[in-house]
Amino acid sequence: MPPLHARLLSLAILTALAATPALASDTAHHTRSTDQSSQQKGPFAQLHFRDLGPAIAGGRVSAIAGIPGNPLIYYVGAAAGGVWKTTDGGQHWKAIFAHEATASIGAIALSRSNPNLVWVGTGEPNIRNDIVDGAGVYLSTDAGKNFKRMGLADAGQIGKIVVDPHNPDHVLVAALGHAWGPNAERGVFETTDGGKHWHKTLFVDNQTGAIDMAMAPGNPEVLFAATWQVVRHPWNLVDGGKGSGLWRSIDGGAHWTRLSKGLPKGPLGRIAVATAPSDPERVYTLVETKPGKGLLFVSHDLGDKWTEVSDNHALDVRPFYFSRFAVSPTNADRLYFMSFHLMESDDGGKTAHIIDKSVHVDHHAIWIDPEHPQRIIQGNDGGAYLSQDGGKSWRFLDALPIEQDYMVAADNRTPYTLCAGLQDNSGWCGPANSLADKVNSGNDWFNVVGGDGQYVVPAPSDSNLIYNDSQDGTMSVFHRASKRSDFVMPYLHGPGFVNDLPPAAVKYRFNWTSPIAVDPRDAKTVYLGANVVFKSTDAGLHWTPISGDLTRNDKAKQALSGGPVNLDLSGAETYDTVLSLSIAPSDPKVLWAGTDDGLVQVTRDDGAHWSNVTPGGAPKWARVYQVGVSATQPGTAYVGFDAHELDNRHAYAYRTDDYGRSWHNISHGLPDAPVSVVREDPAHPGVLVAGTDIGAWISRDNGSHWSRLTAHLPTVPVVDVKFVQGDLVLATHGRGIFVLDHFASIAEYNHKLAKQALHLFTPRAGTEYVRWSRGEGAEPLYTVPNAPDGVLIDYSVPKAIKAAKKAKHGAVTITVRDAQGHLVATRYTNAKAGVNRYAWNMQYDGATRLTFEKHKDKKDRKDGNNPDGPQVLPGTYKVTVDADGAQASENVVVRADPNQKPATAAARAVLQHALAARNELSALDDVLNRVTAMQATLKQFEDKAGNDNRYANTLKLAKKLDAELGKLKDGAYNPHVQHDVIEDDLKQLSDLHGSMKALSGYGFSGLQGQFPTPALLSLQQQLNGKVGKLIDRFNTLLGGDVVAYNHAAYAAGAPTLMTGSPVKVTAVNL
Repeated sequence: MPPLHARLLSLAILTALAATPALASDTAHHTRSTDQSSQQKGPFAQLHFRDLGPAIAGGRVSAIAGIPGNPLIYYVGAAAGGVWKTTDGGQHWKAIFAHEATASIGAIALSRSNPNLVWVGTGEPNIRNDIVDGAGVYLSTDAGKNFKRMGLADAGQIGKIVVDPHNPDHVLVAALGHAWGPNAERGVFETTDGGKHWHKTLFVDNQTGAIDMAMAPGNPEVLFAATWQVVRHPWNLVDGGKGSGLWRSIDGGAHWTRLSKGLPKGPLGRIAVATAPSDPERVYTLVETKPGKGLLFVSHDLGDKWTEVSDNHALDVRPFYFSRFAVSPTNADRLYFMSFHLMESDDGGKTAHIIDKSVHVDHHAIWIDPEHPQRIIQGNDGGAYLSQDGGKSWRFLDALPIEQDYMVAADNRTPYTLCAGLQDNSGWCGPANSLADKVNSGNDWFNVVGGDGQYVVPAPSDSNLIYNDSQDGTMSVFHRASKRSDFVMPYLHGPGFVNDLPPAAVKYRFNWTSPIAVDPRDAKTVYLGANVVFKSTDAGLHWTPISGDLTRNDKAKQALSGGPVNLDLSGAETYDTVLSLSIAPSDPKVLWAGTDDGLVQVTRDDGAHWSNVTPGGAPKWARVYQVGVSATQPGTAYVGFDAHELDNRHAYAYRTDDYGRSWHNISHGLPDAPVSVVREDPAHPGVLVAGTDIGAWISRDNGSHWSRLTAHLPTVPVVDVKFVQGDLVLATHGRGIFVLDHFASIAEYNHKLAKQALHLFTPRAGTEYVRWSRGEGAEPLYTVPNAPDGVLIDYSVPKAIKAAKKAKHGAVTITVRDAQGHLVATRYTNAKAGVNRYAWNMQYDGATRLTFEKHKDKKDRKDGNNPDGPQVLPGTYKVTVDADGAQASENVVVRADPNQKPATAAARAVLQHALAARNELSALDDVLNRVTAMQATLKQFEDKAGNDNRYANTLKLAKKLDAELGKLKDGAYNPHVQHDVIEDDLKQLSDLHGSMKALSGYGFSGLQGQFPTPALLSLQQQLNGKVGKLIDRFNTLLGGDVVAYNHAAYAAGAPTLMTGSPVKVTAVNL
C-alpha cells in the first residue's frame, strides 16, 4: 500500500481535474441577531407568557454537543424548539436560541480549539411530515449568549457542521436544501474566514443535498460527505435517487470525488458516514439500499475501497428518519447506531445489541466525550438522555420544555384543564393553575393516550370524558374519573390500521392528525374527521358518516409513500383528508371543515347538506389546519392556508362573515410564514390572533392590520390558539403550551392609549381558591409559576415612573375600597413605560409593622407595601390607580372558589374576627414602635449627658423611664430571640407579640369554609385581654412618667419625647 501522503497527492490531482467548485457568497444575509432580552422591548415587555410544557412529556431532539472533559456543559438542539444549554450537567436548562428567525435546529458544532465558538445549523434534517424550515447558519462567539446569522439563509435543512480543530475559521456545512422542493442553495459549503464568505464546493443538483460529513482523525484535509436525493410532498416522500452518494475531499473540502469501489449501486437513499478516532484510516458508512444490497460498509484505507459489514435493518430501521451513527473515540470496533433503539456494536458492526431499552425510541443525535467515552448524551423523539457508564444506565433530562403540540383544548373547570396531543409523546392533560403552592410542574399532568398524540379534547359539558386519538385516527375515550380508556375508532380496514392497503383502496382515509370536535352542550355527541365527517351520539360506540367525501379525492395522490429505495408506510402521508373540524359555539348545527388538500366546507344543518366555500385565490393543495369560528356569529370564520409543503411559504389568511359566500383576504401585514390558525377573542370582537411557523401575530381590526405578539413569546411554530376564561392559550410545535394570563390589556391596547398619561385596562376578576401543598421539596426540575393569584390590574403609562431613591414607597399608588367606600388596601409600586401589571392578592392591608424589625419580603419593604391582612369577602370592589398625577378607577370582582360549597356566613364571621385580631396586633405594634423610638431618644440623651451635673435630675428621670419602657417592651417582645432568624423563637416560650402575630396570620387564614372554632375564639379573648392590659400600661406611662420627663427635659434643655395620642384598638366596621 502506498504511503498516505502519496495517495492523498494523487487523489488531489484527480480531484482538481474532475471538480470545479461553485462560489456561493451569502454576505447579504449577515444580519445581526440581537441579544435575547433586547428582542422583547415594547409596550408588553412587563407581561410574560408561561410555558407550561409539560417538560415531563419530552420532545424531539435533533442535535447535541458537549465540551470534551467538561461534565457540566451540554447543548441540545430541538426539532422545533431552538437551542438549550445546561451548565450543571443537565439539571437545569436555558433557552439560548429563542428569538432567531426559526426554531428548527439541524446541527450544533463547537470549535475544539475554542469552545466559546458555537455554530448552529437551522432546519432539522430528519424530514418527517412535521419538519419546520431552517433559516441558515448562526454563530455565537460567547458560548451562546448572542448569535449572529452567518449566511446560507435558503439552505433549508442542515445536516451537519464540521469545524476544523486547528483553524476555527475553517468550517464546512452539509446543507440538505428545501425539503419540499428543488433549490440551488444545497450541498457542501465551505468558509475559511469564519463565515464572512461561503463557497459551494459540492453540488450535485437542485434535488440533492448534503446530509452528513466526517473529518479524518488528525487530518482536517481529508473529509467525507454524504449526499441525499430526496423530496417531500404532502402526499408522498420520494426517498433516494442517483444523486445520493458518498464523497471524499483531500484538500479540506475545496474539491470532492465520488467514492464507489465496494459500495452498492444505486438507487441509494440517505447515507451516514463516520471515522474512527482511534484508527485514522478506518471509515464506516451506513447506506440506505434496496433490501439485500447491504447497509453498513467499512473502509480501512480512508475510502479507497469498501467492504460490506452488515445488512441488519435494526441498525437503521427507518433510514430517512434515522441514518446516524458514531464510533467510539477509543475503540474503532465500538459503534453506536441511532435507530429505533440505540444499538451498540463491539465488533465493528457485525453484530449489535440494544443498550437503552428503558429510553424513548427513535434516535437522532449522540455525543460521546472523547476524553471520557463512558459519558454519552443522546437525543431522540422523547428528549435528551445522559449516561455516565457507557450506556448501562440513562438519566432522562426532564427539564426541557420542547414538546411538539398538534393542538390544544380546554375544559370548563375553574381553574381550567388543558389537553394536547404531542408528536410521538402521547396525549396529556394538566392544569393551567395547579393551586399547589406557587408552581405548575410535570407532576400535575396525566397521560390519556399513547403513541403520537394528536387530538385530545375534553367534552365541554362533562370534562370527565376526554376524547382523543393518536396517529391515523386511532380514537379512544378516556374516562378521567375511572382512568378507563375505550377504543372507538369508527373504521378499520385491517389490523395494521394504515399499511394494509394503499390509501386509494381504502373506504375511509384518516389524516395523521385526525380532528375531533365535541358538541358544546352534549358530551356524548362527537365528530371525527376522515375523508368524510363521522358523527356519534353515544360517545363513540356507534358512528354515522354525515357527509360525502369532502376532499379533492385525487387518486394520484393516494399511493404508497416512499421509493424508489424503500417505502415508509406510517400513514403520515395519507392525503385527501379532513384536517380540521370546528363547531360554531353559538349554533352546534353549524360545522366547519378544512381539508389537507385546500378545501373549506360548511354545513348549517348538522351534516345533512355541505357547501364547498373555499375562498378564491387560496393555494390549491394547501393545508387548512384550523378553522376559527366566531363565538357569537356562526357564519363568521377565519382560515389560514399552509402551503409550505408545496414549497410555498407565503402567508394566506381569510375571513368570511356570510358562511363562506364571500371572503376577505386578511393576509396583509402577516410575515412570510405559513399560517396554521386564526381565531377571534370572544371577549373582544375583532381582535384576532394568528399562529404562524415563527410565532403569533395580533390584529385589533378584524385582520386589516397585524403586529407581532411578543410578551416574551419565543420564535416557535404556533399551531393552535384558544381563548379560555380570559386567557390566551397557544399550542406550539416545539415549546409546548404557552399561557398568557389575562389577555385583556393586549387586546384593548392601541397607540392612542400609549400617549395617555394613564390608562387602566379591564381588570381580571379574582377567585379565592382553596389551595393545597404537595409537600416541601417535592417538585421536579422544570416548574413554571402558577397563574398570578388575585385581581390583575393592568395599566399603561407613557414613561417610567419611579420613586425617589429614599422614598418610603413606590411612585404609583393603588387603592382598593369596598362597596361602602371603606378603604381595604393601599399598595405601591413603580411603573415602566408601556403596560404594567399589579396583582392585588384580595387581602386587606396587614397590621402595622414593627419599624425596628427586619422584613422578610424585601420587595414589599422597598415598595412600602403591607399586603398580609385578612382575605376579603367575595363581592365588588373599586380599584383606583394614581400615577404621576393621573388617576383612573375600575370596579373589580372577587369571587368565591366555585369548587367549594358556599360558606358566606362562615367567611364573614372569620373576617370579623381576623380584622379584630389584625387591629389588636396593629395597636400592639404601635406601642412597641413608640416605645422603641422613646428608648432610642433616651439612650442618645444618656450617652451625651454623661456626668454633666446640669442634667443630673433629668438623667435620673430618663433612666427610670427607660427602665419602665424596657420592662413593657420585653414583656411583649422577647429580647433574647433573634426575630429575623427563622425558628430562633423555639428557644423561648412564645411572647405576646409572637402569639398575636400567629393569631392574626395563620390562626384565621387557615379557616376555609368554616366558622372560627371555640378554641380559637377563646385564645383570641385571652390574647386581647393581654394586649389591652399592655396598652393600658403604655397609656398610663404616656400620661404620667413621660409627661413628667418631658417637663424636666424641657426645663433643662434636654431632648423631649414624641408622645402622640393614647393608643386605641380600631373597631371593626364591616
